[in-house]
Amino acid sequence: MKNHASIGSISANPADTRWIVVVDDDVIVSTTVVTMLEDAGFRARSFGSAEDLLQSDWAEYASCLLLDEHLPGISGIEALLRLTAQGIRVPVVMITGSGDVPTAVAAMKAGARDFIEKPASDREILEAIDRVLNASREGPALDQLCTEASLFLAQLTPRQRQIVDMIVAGYPNKIIASDLGISQRTVEGHRAEIMLKSGVKSLPALTRLMFASSLVTENPVAAPQPPGFGSPAAHRDLLGAVHAGAPD
Repeated sequence: MKNHASIGSISANPADTRWIVVVDDDVIVSTTVVTMLEDAGFRARSFGSAEDLLQSDWAEYASCLLLDEHLPGISGIEALLRLTAQGIRVPVVMITGSGDVPTAVAAMKAGARDFIEKPASDREILEAIDRVLNASREGPALDQLCTEASLFLAQLTPRQRQIVDMIVAGYPNKIIASDLGISQRTVEGHRAEIMLKSGVKSLPALTRLMFASSLVTENPVAAPQPPGFGSPAAHRDLLGAVHAGAPD
């Protein structure tokens, strides 16, 4: 945990008074992250549960919320939905398990501005905070990402478009192959070409790109949504989809 403030432009300004709130039930993890953020120039505090967060006045001063999805009691997704329902608009970075694409997608649909996977490095945490603090859904950064998403989708063949939607929905190669009636080797070949065309090097980056494409008015991505999303039963269905894992 050394030299955090020297990580390029992603450290806070020395005079920065912005607060970052961390929610994680692992005391060692949350304490380490808070220390790292303070070393980087931010002010930071932590909560051990979503219940403690929801009972606090943190939103009155916080600039960003780092929210772990896998919490005892109220989950990160459920907490995010409650915050959204309360009209709280503090940018949220959801922390998900490694390779947990369905949860990452559900988190962004529920209102998270970004997500990072555990275990996350100091740089990854600071970069995620930097992204949400310096951009908004209407800002230049998102506009640029949406433009990149549109250009990316335009390069895909119809088959690759099917496959990328299933990748982002969390389907493994074996299931994609079975559902589309093609070999797993063919899926792997398409997947490699999709990553090459996207210009990204990781599944989280591809997920962000595809989520941005869903915000583009023309030809939006048919990103999988939990059943009834947007209906009066949306909260219950979204939570059910997350806890059920990848779609059948």
